[in-house]
Amino acid sequence: MKLGFVCPNVPGHLNPMTALGRQLQARDHDVVFLYSSGTAGLDALVLDTVQFYAELGAIQLAMPYVHVSNALHFDYTGYTPLCLYGWPHQTTPAALARNREGVAKFTRTLGRKVNHYAVITQSVPRNVMSRTSN
Repeated sequence: MKLGFVCPNVPGHLNPMTALGRQLQARDHDVVFLYSSGTAGLDALVLDTVQFYAELGAIQLAMPYVHVSNALHFDYTGYTPLCLYGWPHQTTPAALARNREGVAKFTRTLGRKVNHYAVITQSVPRNVMSRTSN
């Protein structure tokens, strides 16, 4: 099967997609990234979910497709450490408390950044915003 991959040409998306592509090549599939040559005769598409509406092309061509999400998983329950920390996965009471404190610290930090952004955008006069967008 010849598979066409669609993803942004940035490491956080390209690296996992090329790893998947190599695994599929090892299983005797032809893999093509759509910003390269040799895209004719595709049998299916592998789409990064960040490419909004890319599936419409496959739908229009009646071509099978699959979405792949290259996002990091954030477990806000505290049962596993957030991916931002280098903590090992452990199930001891101390580790669960550490994980939950890490989640709380992250959400507090994130909340401050979101609130700071809201204050900045509210303090800019509307006529300045409209002049800069022209």
